[in-house]
Amino acid sequence: GMVFQADALLDSRTSLANVEYPLLRRGVAAQEATKRAQEALAQVGLGADVGPKLPSQLSGGMKKRVGLARALVTQPALLLVDEPLAGLDPGTSAKVVELLWEAKRGGAAVVISCAEPRPLWKIADEALLLAQGRLSSQGPQEVVRPAWEAL
Repeated sequence: GMVFQADALLDSRTSLANVEYPLLRRGVAAQEATKRAQEALAQVGLGADVGPKLPSQLSGGMKKRVGLARALVTQPALLLVDEPLAGLDPGTSAKVVELLWEAKRGGAAVVISCAEPRPLWKIADEALLLAQGRLSSQGPQEVVRPAWEAL
């Protein structure tokens, strides 16, 4: 599964249709895809009222969560996430961190790219630090964290 920084939602499809899309592409029956998409939207804290809305009718945080629901609905073994907290308010950021933590606890390998890792340290086992285009530190987050804070 992939969560894009810029959401990458299909503008002409409703939120529900955006979340159903990867399931339908995999051949899941429409009724089952709808059920699972509704569950995924609920999992990320979005109610049934969000399903029929187009991306243009959603706030930035809601778009981010729809994108996360789309990535999680397939129950991926690997979840790639680009700047998951960019532009989010603290409450929504906390919810997104919790959802990523839940995906990790559920067995998914979660790979996150971010410029501001502070809220994400709690879910990091390993980290890589790039500084000036070079790998400057890598290893357990307890090792990389002090190097990042020293920048």
